[in-house]
Amino acid sequence: MTADPKWMSRADVQTFLVWMEERDLDPGYRSKLIGLLDKVTTFTGNPVIQQMRVEGEHLPSALPKDLASLDEADVIRLQSAADKMGGWTGEVARMLTAFLPATGLRPSELRQANLDDLDVRNWTFRVRYPKGRNRYAKKRTVVILPQARAATLRFLKARGEYLRAHGLQDAGPLIPRMKNGQAGYYSSNWFRVVKAKVEKQAGVEFKLRDFRPTFTQMCLDRDPTLLSDVSKQLGHSSTRATEKHYGRIRDRAAFLRLERAFSTPETSGQAENDQPDAKKPGIDIRNGITGYG
Repeated sequence: MTADPKWMSRADVQTFLVWMEERDLDPGYRSKLIGLLDKVTTFTGNPVIQQMRVEGEHLPSALPKDLASLDEADVIRLQSAADKMGGWTGEVARMLTAFLPATGLRPSELRQANLDDLDVRNWTFRVRYPKGRNRYAKKRTVVILPQARAATLRFLKARGEYLRAHGLQDAGPLIPRMKNGQAGYYSSNWFRVVKAKVEKQAGVEFKLRDFRPTFTQMCLDRDPTLLSDVSKQLGHSSTRATEKHYGRIRDRAAFLRLERAFSTPETSGQAENDQPDAKKPGIDIRNGITGYG
């Protein structure tokens, strides 16, 4: 047995697999370790793990992780808690808890936004600084769902009053934070400070980024056919990332839709017409049709 990646054999890799199994490591972590080992052995010219994959050897793979989305009851509790907060911090808290779950934005995308990114006539929002900008992400425009529109108008009114109270008629940042007489952008730390106050008031633990999968899951729960539209709203190039990291069609909902699809009046009526005489057994062999594949 050897730990030298250049000379590792199938038996050495299998010993490593047993070692991870005995320590009950998380499947995702096992998959990560095997992936790293594969890179190292391949770099040294040893294709042992690649050969094991080709030959059908069972190697660890990451299982889908539970998504950190909030349910609608928790969102309502957070919004109610924000309503009880006073001052400018309360206004920011109300904006965060209403706007993020109604748009699917990342906290940073809202935090770095300018006032002119918001269009309340068409109820759209321009994402000026998406994650991965200048590399793989492009600027995009998203829709603001109806449930956040009243809160957005309230925030804009409070924003104007806040700025005037500091001697300013207007400012660039959509959510300004005054410092030394200047209106700047909130830092991620200050957003977390606001979040912590909402969390304490509501008694609900959460992260601001949880609102993104929450938006996704709420949309899919209402209509699974919206997956492509939700993916576009989130700025994904395909629905695969959306389903993997942000929202999935729930099993129970899928089962109910399948059942309804085969329980329409037309199919029910057909089923009644196809029923044999009540005195006959449930399956009429002479007809040669059992109803089962």
